[in-house]
Amino acid sequence: MLDHPPYQVVGSNGQVTGVTPTLEKAMAKYLGIPFKIDVGSGSLDSVLSGISSGRADIYFGPLVDAAAREQAGFDFVDFMTDGIGFLTPKGKFAGSNSAAVCGSDVAYAQGSPIEVTFLTAFNHYCTTHGKAKTTDAAETTTAALLLALQSGRAQAVVEGADQAVSLAYLNPSKYTGLVVPPSQGVPNYLQGIIIAKSTGLGPVLAKAMQDLAKDGTLTKVLAAAGLKSFEHAPVLNGAAG
Repeated sequence: MLDHPPYQVVGSNGQVTGVTPTLEKAMAKYLGIPFKIDVGSGSLDSVLSGISSGRADIYFGPLVDAAAREQAGFDFVDFMTDGIGFLTPKGKFAGSNSAAVCGSDVAYAQGSPIEVTFLTAFNHYCTTHGKAKTTDAAETTTAALLLALQSGRAQAVVEGADQAVSLAYLNPSKYTGLVVPPSQGVPNYLQGIIIAKSTGLGPVLAKAMQDLAKDGTLTKVLAAAGLKSFEHAPVLNGAAG
């Protein structure tokens, strides 16, 4: 598990709070089997490598579901729909139009192919509308991204629209979340829990998440973080469909 607010927030004492630990506890209660949580300090690449090698079975993420990842040996339990957003300092950009970020210094997560794809598309949008390209830099963790924003090294951080909206919702005096329309970047996508396909746990966890959706637990947990509008009916390997 990585420090990935608002989904996973690792405290100074190593205790993890946030959206996904809450869902994990609810799912563990439903399954009757507790999860063993390991806190990591590496990048998304190291998480995926750990699952591929068998050092870990599950990453609750949520993580972008992509057909290529499914074909590479991963199962996804998708429970959210998402797009791309920018997290910016409060008051940095006037209005709520993400096009204002054109020409700015932008940080993004290392190991996230959809963010690289998005920045390519967004910069094409910028140049075809007479604006300058962004200057982009990769960071390894969410904490590093937020530090780049707070220190002024970045004027905007690329996030899932859900994360940008939620971080601004939870920290209204610090941040603004700008949702990027598909016309400026990439289409919306599904995201969820990622599991090593070899474990056979995908269908089991999908059924558990579907039951948490039916009894209202999923909606309640997401709503508490300002994420209710991103909820998606849980499905196994939605990108393949």
